[in-house]
Amino acid sequence: EASMKKFYSSLFSPPIPTFEDIIKDPELRKIARSKTARRVVDVYQELYDAITSEKGGYADVSFLSHDPDQVKTLLSL
Repeated sequence: EASMKKFYSSLFSPPIPTFEDIIKDPELRKIARSKTARRVVDVYQELYDAITSEKGGYADVSFLSHDPDQVKTLLSL
């Protein structure tokens, strides 16, 4: 629960690096940010699915305040 709260709070100041100091080409920076955001969404989807599945073992999943589509929207994918 604590980890999910921390993750959700990071969505409002996204955990995606800007790559400003690493990649000079703006188009390549955009691609790198997009791929990083996509990976964050993919991993969140995996966690969400595992937690909400019958095998997840959680009787109360109210700590999952965002579904994967909402996370995708917040990361502007």
